This record gives sequence, structure tokens and C-alpha cells, in this order.
Amino acid sequence: MAGTPATRPRIGIVTRHDYGKTFFVLHRAYTEVVAAAGGLPLVLPLIIDRELIGDTVASLDGLVITGSVDDINPALYGEEPRPGCGVFNPLRDKFDTLLLAAALERGLPILGICSGMQRINVFLGGTLYQNLEREIPGGVKHDYDDPFVEPSHSIRVEPDSVLGKLVSSGQSWVNSQHHQGIKELARGLRPIAWSSDGLAEAFYREEGSYVLGVQWHPERSYLHDDGFSLAVVRHFVEACARRGG
Repeated sequence: MAGTPATRPRIGIVTRHDYGKTFFVLHRAYTEVVAAAGGLPLVLPLIIDRELIGDTVASLDGLVITGSVDDINPALYGEEPRPGCGVFNPLRDKFDTLLLAAALERGLPILGICSGMQRINVFLGGTLYQNLEREIPGGVKHDYDDPFVEPSHSIRVEPDSVLGKLVSSGQSWVNSQHHQGIKELARGLRPIAWSSDGLAEAFYREEGSYVLGVQWHPERSYLHDDGFSLAVVRHFVEACARRGG
């Protein structure tokens, strides 16, 4: 999808807070894949201000909820932390909650990546496995160390879905770096890809504005010439362009 800075859809990308330190961080791959897919990437700091967040959402054509090294506070889906749950970041949890509320109210297209997918699910009422290795013993290895750009495991893609139209065989290989995953899918979200142990690897919102979640990191595999990952992000950016146009 070609574009110029004047015509590219404006895509907000959530940063990560380096907890206990004084800066926000974002891997360059997020901005690069959005730009390659035809979008204008705009980096969003985690500033807790409802009015500012509302104004930010009003200025955007789409939103990427990024992955994070922090887990989501289990209290947000009605559970106590269990063994294997990692640390969580109150700033990121609060910012994403406010941002998603504003974005969904405005009908902004949203792409959730890795824990960003999980955050969308929790916000809409779903739950998570707090630690896959403990809760799905004998399952697929999902938590690979850096570098994790190479394909880690296969996924089965529903042919009649937004992702199914992007991969011809009904199957693909993806990278993987997460120790949590979706347990109960929120109402209104449709699973459209699975790993061989049955874990949801992607979902799509059945009604309302465009919401797509993927459990892998298409932005990282894009850097290593993975056409499927670029196609996923391009599909999202094109939805943003239709809305913005």
C-alpha cells in the first residue's frame, strides 16, 4: 500500500514503560512494519490523562496495542496472582484501560500484538492463563528467548477469516515469546487461529469496529522478510485508511 505522509493513516503505537526507571521504550520494528504497510506511525507515551487520551484517539485512524515484558494484573480479570505469574505494571494497565475505552467508543481500528492481544481480551471481559507451562502441561513451547524472530511453532488458521485470506495453506509458522495466553475469550471475539495445543493465537471482533489480535510478533518477523506478517499488518492499516478516508 503506497502513501505519502499527507495521506497515510495515522497509527498510534503504545510504548512500554521500563518499570522503576524514567523512560518509555518501543522496539523499532513496530514503527517500521507500520510504515512498510502504508501507515504513519505515531508513538504514544503512557500519560494518564483522560482528556489527553481522548484527544489523542480523536487524532488517530488506528491503534496498535503492543506487547510488553510485564504481565497484566490478574485482578483485572477477577483472579489472584498464582505461581508463575510475572510482575505487572500499574501504569501500563491503567493507560491501556483508558486508551481502549476511548478507542472502542470512537470505533478506531485496533491491532493487538502478543500481550496487547491479551489486554484487549481482558478489557472486553475475558481471562488469561497466568502461566502456560503450569496450566497446560505438555503443551507447545510458547516462551522463546531472544532472538525470537525465527518461526517457533505452527498455527492453524481458519480459512474463512481475515487471516485465512492471507495464507493459502490454512497453516503458517510464527515466532513466539509469551508465557501467558487466552483462557476464556471475551464475548464478541472470534478465535481464528490456534497452536497445536489448542491455544488461541488470533482473534477477530465479530461485530462493531475492526479489532484483530495476534499472539505472535509480526513486527519482528517482518524484519526477516516474512510476507505473512507484513500482510497481517497491511490488512489492519488498510482498515485504518478506509476509516480515515
